Amino acid sequence: MIGEALSVTSGSGCNGLTIQYNGSGTAVLHDLALDGTGSYAPATSGTLNAEKSFISSGSFTQSGTPEGNIEWKTEGFTKTADNLAGSGTFNARAQADSSAGGTGNSVNVSITSGNATHIYANSGNYTGDVWLTISKEGQASAWYGAHGASGTLNGNVFLRFTDAATGGSTVFGAVNAAGVTGNVYLEFSAENASFGTFTSSNSSSVVGSYATDIQGNVDIVVNSGTFNHQIMGGIFANARIGTTTIGGNTHVYINGGSVTGNVMGGGLTGSISGGANVTVTGGVISGSVYGAGQGGSILAGSSVCLTGGLVKGDVYAGGKAGSIQGDTSVTITGNTATLYNGSSWGSISGGGSGGTVKGNSTVRIQNLSSGTTAYGFDKYAGNISGGTNVSGDRSLVLDHVTVDSLQASLSDFTHVSAVNQTRTSLDSLGGALTVTIEAGSSLILNGTSDLTTLILGEHASLTLQGLAADAVVVDITGTTNYTLSLTEIPASLDNIKFLNDGVLYDAAMSMDLQANSAMLFAQVPEPGSAALALAGLAPLLWRRRRKMSH
Repeated sequence: MIGEALSVTSGSGCNGLTIQYNGSGTAVLHDLALDGTGSYAPATSGTLNAEKSFISSGSFTQSGTPEGNIEWKTEGFTKTADNLAGSGTFNARAQADSSAGGTGNSVNVSITSGNATHIYANSGNYTGDVWLTISKEGQASAWYGAHGASGTLNGNVFLRFTDAATGGSTVFGAVNAAGVTGNVYLEFSAENASFGTFTSSNSSSVVGSYATDIQGNVDIVVNSGTFNHQIMGGIFANARIGTTTIGGNTHVYINGGSVTGNVMGGGLTGSISGGANVTVTGGVISGSVYGAGQGGSILAGSSVCLTGGLVKGDVYAGGKAGSIQGDTSVTITGNTATLYNGSSWGSISGGGSGGTVKGNSTVRIQNLSSGTTAYGFDKYAGNISGGTNVSGDRSLVLDHVTVDSLQASLSDFTHVSAVNQTRTSLDSLGGALTVTIEAGSSLILNGTSDLTTLILGEHASLTLQGLAADAVVVDITGTTNYTLSLTEIPASLDNIKFLNDGVLYDAAMSMDLQANSAMLFAQVPEPGSAALALAGLAPLLWRRRRKMSH
């Protein structure tokens, strides 16, 4: 069942919306909102198999499952303990299996009541996978940990909050222990749960690791709930001796809920051997989104993907501090994502607000068309930057962008590309000196440009006021049909050359004196059927081709 595009106008007298679901299959409630933000999540209490119904305020995958969610294992465990009551410092795994475990072990535990200071899915040395579900009460006043307090977990650990879980303090993937040899998965699917913080310094509601090595990946999936402080996928603090590490990738998914603070793929310190990533498909984030963190090092790049949701701050592929080896990227898909705080647009950067990026950055805007939402991304008029702290190339990719005009202010780019049938206009190239327009795409630039390299694909088109650089090379290698038009007739073409199969040719032009415009093309060899798109120039092209034919 998929419920979409159900709307109620103000004053209609409708006080609610009820959807009945029989519990078979998977139910997806998509973009169900009463306030236009996508943040309204209807209650699922009393729903049969409520764990199979998902609330989403943004894009969803073809299967209907929100981004990052795994299929929760329900059978095949070696040990099980259900409906436990948490108390004191609570080791859930030990309630089902008090042994040290062994190869092939898997433990499933559920907590439905009680109040504890600390709740751990696993504590101490254990071999095997551990799965913990907190589905009702079961608060931890100090913190939760998928693995914590002591010992090494030789396996994977999974912790989720569902149904009527009420939440508590900070949730850690691993905390104050020797290590986890596998992966850590944290899922938040309890719409009424609220999470606080264990400290007033760098207050955080969810953290990947605190002073504990994790050899695998860390995945944090937020489908619903309230988070009163920031969420970070990386490391909060190093162990007393040495640098704490996460051996794989970190990935934070925000599919719903509300976060008061920033969302970061990285952390405050330590080292992440893989990449750090954030995906936002829904929910409300009052702070900014960082692919990386505010300290430490990330060895394989960082990224942010936005397909929906409301971000009231800024979006950075990088971090607030620290170092990033490798490349960074921001991808905005469609016009559902909103970067607006009620009075101004947030900014987007391929870099970070601080720290360093040792590789290249890419900002990709894809599948963007005009929509009706007041602050949809098609109306975005903030600043998009390649990143001032990026040492390599800084690229803007317009991927199937079909809005009449991209209203954003561009800055700090080295390369702009229009691909996949993009047709739009820009006020500037953000400093880019290289422009690529791939086959079938067209770009209009409202002004002159200092670009030095232009690459045109088959049936590609660029229209602009003028080419101001001292030397401009237009690469038409492998291209027989292209359009390069100027809205003002240039005084000279001496600064423009065409490159075809490694050979440079002088530029020639056909002029429309009445419109004060010109079409440029390679003088030799005859470019065949190069498109001259300016109105009234077709007869000029016909005469020129007749004269040059042989």
